[in-house]
Amino acid sequence: MLSNLSWGIGLLGVGIIILGKQATRKYMALRFETFGAVCGVLFVLGGVWELLGVRISMVPVVCIAAGLALLLSVLVGKATE
Repeated sequence: MLSNLSWGIGLLGVGIIILGKQATRKYMALRFETFGAVCGVLFVLGGVWELLGVRISMVPVVCIAAGLALLLSVLVGKATE
């Protein structure tokens, strides 16, 4: 915050760093961390959300997306059994 940048730039930068780490792990044939990738995407989404100045709170959108992902994982898991 010393450089007088907005929260959106900071969140976007952190998200890009986390996603870059995951891409490097994938490139070097290391174990891919799904949690890290999800965190990176959420940071990037939060940064873009802040930069665009969207007036809707991001928390309900993230909760709905998490619920849909959980529902889809259960449905796909039952189909493979």
